[in-house]
Amino acid sequence: MSKRNAQRPGYKHTKVGWIPEEWECVRLKSLDPFLTSGSRGWAKYYSQSGSLFLRIANLVRGNVCLDLSDTRFVQVPEDCAEAIRTLVRSGDILISITADLGIIGFISDDIAERTAYINQHICLLRVRSESCSRKFVAYSLAGPVSQKRFSRIVDQGAKAGLNLEAIRSFPVPFPPLVEQERIAEVLLAWDRAIALTDRLIAAKQRLKKGLMQQLLTGRLRFPEFGKPARRRDELPIGWKRVRLQEVAQVNPSQAKPGHNDCCVTFLAMADISEQGRMASKQERPYLSVSNGFTSFLDGDILVAKITPCFENGKGAHLEGLTNGIGFGSTEFHVIRAHNADARFLFLHTQSRPFRGRGEANMTGSAGQKRVPAEFVRDYPIPLPEREEQRRIAATMSACDREIHLLAQKRARLQKQKKGLMQKLLTGEVRVKVRSGQRRRQP
Repeated sequence: MSKRNAQRPGYKHTKVGWIPEEWECVRLKSLDPFLTSGSRGWAKYYSQSGSLFLRIANLVRGNVCLDLSDTRFVQVPEDCAEAIRTLVRSGDILISITADLGIIGFISDDIAERTAYINQHICLLRVRSESCSRKFVAYSLAGPVSQKRFSRIVDQGAKAGLNLEAIRSFPVPFPPLVEQERIAEVLLAWDRAIALTDRLIAAKQRLKKGLMQQLLTGRLRFPEFGKPARRRDELPIGWKRVRLQEVAQVNPSQAKPGHNDCCVTFLAMADISEQGRMASKQERPYLSVSNGFTSFLDGDILVAKITPCFENGKGAHLEGLTNGIGFGSTEFHVIRAHNADARFLFLHTQSRPFRGRGEANMTGSAGQKRVPAEFVRDYPIPLPEREEQRRIAATMSACDREIHLLAQKRARLQKQKKGLMQKLLTGEVRVKVRSGQRRRQP
């Protein structure tokens, strides 16, 4: 495993690399495992309530805590043979065996209180040996070195997947039981912190969506600007309904820098996030991108026009472009505000009504559908006075900053946990146990 353990006193070389001398290297089949994949044909049992139905979407790579925010439900007949085999229990380990291979999930006691089943894309590993910590086995399989090993045992048949027999023969490092339990406790604390941050992000995003819809339609207003609209189909006093093209240019003519030998920002579709941000940006010489690409300026709004990027919310209000100018994918619509606050208009392009109506107005063949410029130009906008526009935009920007800070916190936690996981699972860093316990062998 860790190269830093090589030749260190008190360490030995095994099939899983260098580990402490008192650790063992065992194969999963030695832990008396029950191993099975899920069943097909669950669609006929889908319902609005009932038992949990766990899918690959519920597994998060690097975090064995299961995400049940997008869990379907099933109503399974009591005599369903497939259900008996794929019913999960407390302590079970789930492994994705198709699509995104090798993601690990652990069934904790709180999940096991509900009846839950898995489909054919997940393998259920039930360690029946009482001489090991099931949580530790889950973390060992989710660790960086084990994940590399998973990629090497993929069955490259007609449809790539993980072979159950190969999983059964999978080698894992095996510390004394008390050390396994302590390692699992430490890593579980990190997973809980990450899961809590995920829940906070989801709650903030829900709050933002609801608040944005209310503010953009005038059904909620800041008191200093007047009373809100009383009915869904009316506007507050002082507001007017305009078409987007009345307050902005849609796909304006190409912007040019002051001289040809400067650098500009270049944005591919991958550089724009589904959260309405520039996730990254490139810098290129102006002359290398001046032909064949979409041009834009600082303050412009980008809206992805092609499916599924449009439906997924790809777009951004541009700030900080190199020399104030940029070029990018031809699959962007560009909106340049002139009689409205650009950030306020950007909020409308991120709203559910804009995305929903745009999807309904797409043209083209399947897989190549696009939102036409005419839809964007004619889109109706409820427009308050400029100062209220700015206040609404500032409020939503504050929500975005909170969500972004939480996302950064999550990324830091995940990075720190990954580094700690590597060291704990190789024995490079040893956990403290009570005196006399380290000699207790599984």
